[in-house]
Amino acid sequence: MNNDGKIILESITLKREINSIKNSEKGIFYTWKRFLDSDPFKYGLDEMSFDSKKNIIWKKYFISRMNEREEMFVNALKPISKKDMILVAEKHFLQVEFHDFWQVNDDTSDQEFIAIFSKNNY
Repeated sequence: MNNDGKIILESITLKREINSIKNSEKGIFYTWKRFLDSDPFKYGLDEMSFDSKKNIIWKKYFISRMNEREEMFVNALKPISKKDMILVAEKHFLQVEFHDFWQVNDDTSDQEFIAIFSKNNY
């Protein structure tokens, strides 16, 4: 990275999801949602759990509005806290600043934040 370069990351704490999984029966949290009539899918089911390394496995199932066909995909998410980011910055001699509620007037979750990494100039 150049001396005046920056690394900008958009991140999310996933605290709600983590708590939902921890408080769920058998360690799997399910949530149904119904989509707007304009959406090609009528319903969605989210299934969240932890793998052996405490990553969040987030399975998303979708039921089509037209032919009731089911589609699915899986996300594996590694929760990274601000504390973790500070440790990474220190390890690589970088400084990091955080910006919460960085775009209040859109659909930004209260769990989302921006991390800006830059070189220490000392």
